Amino acid sequence: MNDAKSNGWKQTGWIAIAVLLLGVAGWEVAFTALGGSRQPVVDDADLWAEWRERATRAREGDLILVGASRMQLDVDIATLERVTGKHVYQLAIDGTSFLPVLADLARDPRIRANVIVSVRAPDLTGQGVERAQQMVNYYRHRAEARFASPAQYTERVLKDAAYAFVPSREQGVRPETLYALWQGDRRISSYITTYASREREGDYSKIDVKALRELRYRRSVDWYRKSAQAPAETVDRNIQFLRAVIEAIRQRGGNVIFVRFPISEALFAASEKHLPHERYLGRITQETGARLISFEDYPSLRGFDLPDGSHLDAKDQEAFTEALAKILLEKRE
Repeated sequence: MNDAKSNGWKQTGWIAIAVLLLGVAGWEVAFTALGGSRQPVVDDADLWAEWRERATRAREGDLILVGASRMQLDVDIATLERVTGKHVYQLAIDGTSFLPVLADLARDPRIRANVIVSVRAPDLTGQGVERAQQMVNYYRHRAEARFASPAQYTERVLKDAAYAFVPSREQGVRPETLYALWQGDRRISSYITTYASREREGDYSKIDVKALRELRYRRSVDWYRKSAQAPAETVDRNIQFLRAVIEAIRQRGGNVIFVRFPISEALFAASEKHLPHERYLGRITQETGARLISFEDYPSLRGFDLPDGSHLDAKDQEAFTEALAKILLEKRE
């Protein structure tokens, strides 16, 4: 009798689990079929810390990429490795300044690679350092335990699997989300895909490009205005800081090269109006001796489609990266 009851409960439990799994599977099929995004990985502090640790094994001549979203969305890592013949490590962090990451690399005696930095004029005013510093702190505090623990590696694999096979988790499992997708609201679907290498691709066919472009312009101009209000002493201090960290990396056999990625004519004009080249980005080369590759100086870096005015579409990643890689390989006179 008790055995029969026990078997009955077990059977009920297995049926409940099967119904739950079928329900989740059905939701995910509907979510992706209607345009919901499927992310191979989530670009969190753990993933960044893993790549930061890998960068310690980079050899002289290898490339460490630092910066923000343009470095992630505009650069195709496979192409960069093919053209340069070097290993590439992606350490850019969306929506942040490069300053904390570059400082962290300069302090680490194991870093001997070349550092390629995506630079924007507001970076020199100290804007956007908080999240980047949090990532650096996370890496520093967790490094020993994190990379020595098989359990934490397993957790990373399981987390990536969850995001890959349950994509709706990223946006919340809500009925209104599925309904909005069914109604054709493309704002619900993420247009950005992140890969395990931390490279990103933007598919702007998934969103309202006109609305995004207008929003990007308004936010960027506001950012330029606020950055221009920073005291001149702040910019001076950051230039001096750059001189010191560049020298530290050079003494170990590496180098630091800055890249100004393409932006629309409207954004470029707004940037120059509030943060003119001679007072901001131009000082990098003049006062540190570092190379600055600015898109407006190289025809091969211009003419690409910038759907939101600030980032490339995935279809142009390879061509842009090949052009940039060839410039990186050029010998300076």
